[in-house]
Amino acid sequence: MDDGAPTSSIREAGSGLRPILLFFIVAPIIVACVETFLQYSVLAEGDLRVSLGFAILFTVPGTFFAWLVTWLLARLPGAERLPVLAVLALGFIASLLIFRPYNVFIYELVSRSTPRMQALAVSQGYGHVPQSVTRFLLINVSGLFVWIALNLFFMTRFGFPVYGPRGAPETPIGRAAPVRGELPEFCRAAGIADIADLWAISAEEHYLRLHGAFGTRIIRQSFGAAIDQLPKAQGLQVHRSHWVSFGRAARIEAGKTLQIVLADGTKIPVSTSYSKAVRLTEASLLSG
Repeated sequence: MDDGAPTSSIREAGSGLRPILLFFIVAPIIVACVETFLQYSVLAEGDLRVSLGFAILFTVPGTFFAWLVTWLLARLPGAERLPVLAVLALGFIASLLIFRPYNVFIYELVSRSTPRMQALAVSQGYGHVPQSVTRFLLINVSGLFVWIALNLFFMTRFGFPVYGPRGAPETPIGRAAPVRGELPEFCRAAGIADIADLWAISAEEHYLRLHGAFGTRIIRQSFGAAIDQLPKAQGLQVHRSHWVSFGRAARIEAGKTLQIVLADGTKIPVSTSYSKAVRLTEASLLSG
């Protein structure tokens, strides 16, 4: 039974080798199989086994290329202002251009083998052979949606991959004591005498729910205005509607999404955009 004691754990497979293998090897092979059977059932042409071989040959390294391009794109100046979906889509589209030489290389390699393999490569639309509109839509457009879905699933389930979330520090931050500084105006309005008693802030409709040693209090205040009144060393925004004070989390749980659990059992959700920041500041967020 959980006694509520602080733990230094974000219990997620994202810190190990398993999600990396799943993301770069297992998932692409599964995607290649599904897309091959889909293409074969729609187009009804070519050899199914050869089609599957080509699909795996392109999907596995293609996933790495798409990840690498997206990772680099997310670190360009101003990219932090782009939505996650936009970064994923742009990364995938850009990777198609960079991946083209590999496509041509495989085609040329196959062309130097048996005439039958060359004919099969041609029938699959690889290399210099123009693809039909149907094949283009099946491979590239469906690939875009699969790429986005794959990333969102791994981000929420494992916290991996990470493309540079907004405002995340580059190095882990050590455990920090709660800051006792100037009292923000919204704390005075809520009757909170010490800012160190404030554990978290949650935005709900047109008001804020304040969590702390005092229990729960509600005030009419915009979330952005409240965050602006707080010192940056006081805590961390973990969601577009949630903020948590350093040193006030009992534990951090991982499931479909990360959640920060306060001493009173209140669970504060962590959005994908802030998951890396939470991992890097875990020691600071935890109490004790």
